[in-house]
Amino acid sequence: MDAIQRLSVPLNFTWLQKYERQLMALLTVIAMCVVARNVVAHFHQDAFTREDGSWAIAQDLVSGKGYTVCASNYFPFCGPGNDQTAMRPPVPVLLMALAMLFSSSHIAGVVVQGLLYIGTAWVIFAFLKEWDRRIAIPGALLWVICIAAIHEIDTDGGDMACAFFFCAGLLYFQRGRQQGGLANWLLSGLLFGTAALCRSVMLGIAAALGIGLLWERRLLIRDGLLKLATPALAGLGAFVVVLAPWAIHNQMVFGNSELSGTLVGYNVYRMNYYLE
Repeated sequence: MDAIQRLSVPLNFTWLQKYERQLMALLTVIAMCVVARNVVAHFHQDAFTREDGSWAIAQDLVSGKGYTVCASNYFPFCGPGNDQTAMRPPVPVLLMALAMLFSSSHIAGVVVQGLLYIGTAWVIFAFLKEWDRRIAIPGALLWVICIAAIHEIDTDGGDMACAFFFCAGLLYFQRGRQQGGLANWLLSGLLFGTAALCRSVMLGIAAALGIGLLWERRLLIRDGLLKLATPALAGLGAFVVVLAPWAIHNQMVFGNSELSGTLVGYNVYRMNYYLE
């Protein structure tokens, strides 16, 4: 019994709450070391090698060619004058273009990815702290040591940016549920929309969260339909505002207001259809 009592503090995780600032500082240092290791690894080797990745599109964008890339393995008839693309959502491309304002080296892109990696750890900590302080540090730790996340630091596919904006959206979505406030709902919609412009799967997840919110608040219909739907409508409005410029761009260029990236349906078709 005495042994169990002596272990009661660690088992209750009170020590994590007591030293959470110091532990988050330590996790930040560890994450910075991980980023530094990835940066050093690419001093003499390019990080983003895909010819159709976000870095390649950003190079064309910064050089004045526009939002273009020719990925003949996906689009065999592309070429000069026929290389406008919507295969990659715009937010990762814009982040790579921002990195190029400081340096044309791939190292700048890796640093931006690293900052998103560190920022996501802090957002996870903030989100879980509001949910249950006992799991905030373990949650941030799992992200920092996650091998898949570490590999994304030198990958320009958009997953790292999506993780950051989606977790930030969840943070304000949870604050909206607990505290209310129009600002929380608007911020969650803006951040979810930004995440959807990183990875298209977020379109479905954001819609599912909105439907779940309406179901959770369904009893408020007694107080009026507007009170029931206001949070979902505010978030949806902000979500649409973020997506609108990309949809308008695609309508003007391709005649189709694509909300995500054109590889979504293409990959579903290509990976599931076998030619004899």
